[in-house]
Amino acid sequence: MMKDERWKLLVATSDESEINLAKRHLDAEEVQCRIEVRTHFAGDDKAGRARRFFLYVELDDFERGQQVLEGTDWEEDAR
Repeated sequence: MMKDERWKLLVATSDESEINLAKRHLDAEEVQCRIEVRTHFAGDDKAGRARRFFLYVELDDFERGQQVLEGTDWEEDAR
């Protein structure tokens, strides 16, 4: 978990293409963001779902980040 209080979680998913697409939309709108990847080792993971992707935006840009993603079909585009 990102411990810097200047960043707030905007998106969490197990789909790498989805998180990358969301980041591209935010980057295009100059919303500062970063991705954190966490790997969980519980159980047998043959489907690749042990990794989780977290997209954080700067706290001051959180509402703007939400608006950018709400104005696009980024989740559908990732599929």
